Amino acid sequence: MGKMNSKEAAKILGVSPTDTLMTIKVALRRKAKTCHPDLYPGDEKKENEFRKIRQAYDTLCEIKLGTRRKHEVADDILDHEFGRWIKHIDPKRREQYLRKLRELEEEDDADGT
Repeated sequence: MGKMNSKEAAKILGVSPTDTLMTIKVALRRKAKTCHPDLYPGDEKKENEFRKIRQAYDTLCEIKLGTRRKHEVADDILDHEFGRWIKHIDPKRREQYLRKLRELEEEDDADGT
């Protein structure tokens, strides 16, 4: 089997390429029940179908996790640059910025994001 792209992988699992990892995992489990080698021992056709489903899942997870890592690196860079920048402003303004930043983080935590 060759390398598949996200659209092909999503089509195999019956999901959208933009769905969450949890949705993708649920789709894998649902599809795997129809062709898992433990449920259909010796059935080569089902085994090949299972491999294809698993490859689709691996492809989508790899893309999702790679994207998440890129965002985390970008956030780390922003945090570092913000820290360098804020050291050079007036202490009163610095405290205002930091207070506002804490409020925004608390709102994000309350929203679950």
